[in-house]
Amino acid sequence: MKWRRAKWWDPRTWMAFAFWELRMTFTATGGENLSDWKAAVTMTVAEILTIAALLDAISVYIGHRLGDRSVILIVVGFVIASLNLRTALGKNKILNALRAQFEIYSLPARISGAIVVILLIVLSAIAAGLLGEAVSHLPH
Repeated sequence: MKWRRAKWWDPRTWMAFAFWELRMTFTATGGENLSDWKAAVTMTVAEILTIAALLDAISVYIGHRLGDRSVILIVVGFVIASLNLRTALGKNKILNALRAQFEIYSLPARISGAIVVILLIVLSAIAAGLLGEAVSHLPH
């Protein structure tokens, strides 16, 4: 397989790096067992929370609810889960191509990358919660 260079302006590289960091974090804390699946589930939940926060932000901005949010999130969640399933099964070509490049990063770069990824997941959960509370007070 041809070696691929990371293109930092490409969001697919960001997602591959976030998955790789989560996978390495789960491997370091709990061993190799199911670390791909744990990372894929964590990414799926984080992506759904981020989309929920964005939908809630739009609702707050326009001043009323967008509609039945649960239906939208179920459909989006199914799509995201099916896309992340390929990554958990090891079929993500971008991640496989960039893995060698990610592994040569220095230890401080890998630790800071893991901290940033975890902070982004926590911030997306906080934003989804706060904006969800704000939307609950809006008219239908």
